[in-house]
Amino acid sequence: MTRNILRLDKFTAAVLIVVTLLCLGGAFALFARQAGSASPAATPPPPSSAHPHVETARLGEGPLEVEFTRRGTLRPSAEVNIFPEVTGRVVKRSVGVGDAVKKGDVLFELDGALLEIKLSEAQSRLKSAQVRMEEVQSQFAGAQNSEDDDLKRDARLRRDAAEAALKLAESEAAEAQKTHDARTVRSPIGGTVAQILAAEGEFAAPAQPIARIIVAEPMVAVVPLTAAETSSLRGDIACRVAVPEGQQPPPEARLLRLAPVADPRTKRISAEVEVKNADGRLRAGMPIDVTFRAKSSDAAVVMPRRALTLRSDTLVCFRIEKASAGYVARRVEPVVEAIPGRAESLHVLAGLSAGDLVAVSGLIAIDDGMEVQVVPSSKHSG
Repeated sequence: MTRNILRLDKFTAAVLIVVTLLCLGGAFALFARQAGSASPAATPPPPSSAHPHVETARLGEGPLEVEFTRRGTLRPSAEVNIFPEVTGRVVKRSVGVGDAVKKGDVLFELDGALLEIKLSEAQSRLKSAQVRMEEVQSQFAGAQNSEDDDLKRDARLRRDAAEAALKLAESEAAEAQKTHDARTVRSPIGGTVAQILAAEGEFAAPAQPIARIIVAEPMVAVVPLTAAETSSLRGDIACRVAVPEGQQPPPEARLLRLAPVADPRTKRISAEVEVKNADGRLRAGMPIDVTFRAKSSDAAVVMPRRALTLRSDTLVCFRIEKASAGYVARRVEPVVEAIPGRAESLHVLAGLSAGDLVAVSGLIAIDDGMEVQVVPSSKHSG
């Protein structure tokens, strides 16, 4: 009996402890709720806009001027290999590397002993033919007074034969004289001797060059350009050059030509620029910076490059159009080309017009037909 009473007292004590803890917890919760109701309520976040915000740029129209600088390499404006017209031993060399020559200046003298013999023989035959012609001409004149037709016919035949022999002798003598004169090798152009390929005492032949002459005034700068850079050079084109060594004043320059096709290895198109070299300080192989400036169009539409975005491997932009309730984005796939020297702008060829409003920010959040909210733009169309 006593043992049962002890067990009951322990159970009652446990229940009382649990009830006490529950009462304390409820009181604490009530206190916390009252304290919270006394503090100011937190400010709710502002409601988000229903439409994406975009900045825009309005496309303008006007002259398209491009300017860019590329490095090229100088080369002579002309280069000629000198070949002798006859075979012979070089007996005299009249010039050296670096010498300036004019057209017709003597470069080499070849051994002419054999040529002089041939010329003398040809001239001797010519003299004989001339004497013979005088004789038969006199005989022909005398035969004209005769009544003998056979005599007249024979005189005429002798005269015709003498004329043919004289023409042949004249031709042979002229050829012998030309060959004799060819032993003196002359420069066909004015320029600078760049290379000597035959020394005195060596034999020269028509199949082998014996010298090389270059024209260094003017020089030509060969500048590799991309297809886009080449296509931008339309209308009035101006060139100015700068030599890395800092030559002052810079030489005058003008565009000569653009290669019709690209180099298959480099995929570049060569621009040839004439560069004045009056003082002779420019040398072949020297690097030179060429600045091209062109006004290629009087009615070009230009758009900001940042107005383009990539959608499914296609470059698109969004034209922003006025709608009844605001603005709507319209997807456009414009045809554009790069503008050399203006990395932030593109030349519009098709798809957009002057006056169009295009989105330049927030592009990732908009799509075709979506209503947008236009905000002021910090940049223009370029």
